[in-house]
Amino acid sequence: MRQRAPLFAYGALETGPVSPASPVSPAGPPRTAGSTAAASVEHRHHGDYVCLAAATTGFAAARERIVELAVVRVDAAGTVLDRWTTLIDPRREEIGGAAVHGIGPGTLHGAPALADVASELLTRCEAAVVVAHNAALLESFLAAELMRVGVLAPTLPALDLSRLAPVAVTTPNVRLGTLARLADRRRCVPSSALDDALLVAAILPVILSRLGSRLSYPVAPTPSTVDAAGAAGRHRRVAPTLARPAGTVGTPPTGWLADLMADLPMSAAEGHDGRLAGYLDALTSVLPTGRIVADEVRELTGAAVRAGFPAAQLRAVLERLLESLRSTAFGRGPVTQDQVRHLRAAALSLGVPQYFDDLVQAPPPPAPVPGSGTFSRPVRKPPPPTPPTQAPRCGRCLQVGHYTAACPLVRRRGGGQGPIGGVQGLGPIDPIRPI
Repeated sequence: MRQRAPLFAYGALETGPVSPASPVSPAGPPRTAGSTAAASVEHRHHGDYVCLAAATTGFAAARERIVELAVVRVDAAGTVLDRWTTLIDPRREEIGGAAVHGIGPGTLHGAPALADVASELLTRCEAAVVVAHNAALLESFLAAELMRVGVLAPTLPALDLSRLAPVAVTTPNVRLGTLARLADRRRCVPSSALDDALLVAAILPVILSRLGSRLSYPVAPTPSTVDAAGAAGRHRRVAPTLARPAGTVGTPPTGWLADLMADLPMSAAEGHDGRLAGYLDALTSVLPTGRIVADEVRELTGAAVRAGFPAAQLRAVLERLLESLRSTAFGRGPVTQDQVRHLRAAALSLGVPQYFDDLVQAPPPPAPVPGSGTFSRPVRKPPPPTPPTQAPRCGRCLQVGHYTAACPLVRRRGGGQGPIGGVQGLGPIDPIRPI
């Protein structure tokens, strides 16, 4: 049986010398991790780009569905040439991920099915390179949806911003909200697919300004079926849409905790698994909204469990996130009690409410009774409490002095296999429980 071709063929950096007069680079240079496969002919692109974004009900393409799509066509300078977006009715009652995309069952009333807009989507991707953030996850969802409706799509040249950003820019992580700051933008929470596609369009010129002349693609863009006058090809039909205008869904989080989330380091597992990257991107988006989001975190974690992650691995992910919050907060300078309050709210949302309790200052001693001093020994005010000291704290055993990687409890239970192997007694559905 012939294997189905991938939907995206990812562009990569050319490492060998390239003649500027030739539109095709020499065959077979080494390629970066963003490439899907080596190609005998590599194409360079000088035309438009199509920025894609989608809102989904979870992280598993085989089980979850797309509920919103957005396409923004731009040139290499980031000028928006065209935009298109629509809600998608997945024909199911339960719609997960509302904390991220703000879509509930009532929002989708009158929205088209994906089968109704598949032709429109593919037509808008013609004669352009597809650009997306966490493109591997988006590709899996689009491929699964197109397979469900029986549409055989061509292989499209694509750029994955989350793969190319570490090569082009220096950021602590490559989450969408962090990369948006390179273009002086902020990501709204919740956000629509059009909001995210416009962020991708704003980030793209920053990446192209550093890597554009060195990028090549295994395949060329598909030919356009729309003539110069804008008339559609004979196989295209106008699809109904139900759109949400950009910037009308949520507001960008502000404040110290939002800035702290942008400075968190990225884990190695996050860079190799699009599902885990999507999960952490969603978590770090909803945590700095200024309220307790324990229910939202529980829902997102349930979606990660349905995507195939064991409870022990998710527990280790959250422990690392707490420890990253602690080390990054102290790395930015002294931590005030107001900032500790924000950290404790984040820990409560993540299911470990006592993780930052050691940073709470002791109450000051009682003031002396008025008139109890003398002229020789006047009453002095008690010194202010010292700020919290920088000290690691384990997310597993909650002991101060080490992180999970050096936790003796993990080594004793898991035989030195790391933080994932030592978790005991966790249920398969709800791994986020207070210790």
